[in-house]
Amino acid sequence: MLANDPKIREKVMGVWEISTQPLTFTLSKGQMVIRDSRFSNKKPPLLDLPITIFLAFEPIEIVEQIDKKNNTDTLRKEFKGFKKNPFSSQN
Repeated sequence: MLANDPKIREKVMGVWEISTQPLTFTLSKGQMVIRDSRFSNKKPPLLDLPITIFLAFEPIEIVEQIDKKNNTDTLRKEFKGFKKNPFSSQN
């Protein structure tokens, strides 16, 4: 399902592009579960969102939610000069 849906795939790729940690995405019972790839299922998920909310958020907002929930700022890269959507034109 993740690989076949272009909207979900675009969001996942956007989050991968702006995060510094390796993340794993799993779709389970209408929930998008995001985990740190290094710890797999050994630790609780970094974030779980209903798929409708996941699709409504921009990749930057998803990363902000991960940071907010886990009290971290390590997932964020510098965004100086970038717009809200990493796929939009930068001009």
